[in-house]
Amino acid sequence: HKVHHEWSSPVAWSVMYCHPLEFILSDQIPIFIGPAICKSHPVTIAVWFLYVVVDTVVDHSGYHVPFFLYSRQHDYHHEKFNENFGVFGWCDSLHGTNKKY
Repeated sequence: HKVHHEWSSPVAWSVMYCHPLEFILSDQIPIFIGPAICKSHPVTIAVWFLYVVVDTVVDHSGYHVPFFLYSRQHDYHHEKFNENFGVFGWCDSLHGTNKKY
């Protein structure tokens, strides 16, 4: 994940900038495994993939879009590599990495 964090400012293209092994283990398998286990309908899979792509790009875009609450926190996470890891903040609060931005 360190390769991805060479980008300290939010740029949507940085979404895909990572080690190939990380891309498979962290980006592809988690997205595909749920629909595969649940035997989801193709339309449900398409909506899920669309949501994942849009959410990920928004989180790295530098824009703070309503209903995408993690984008501002994720911008700060790229600026301060050792803070604000989680999406919801409860794990960060537990481990002392939930910093105000």
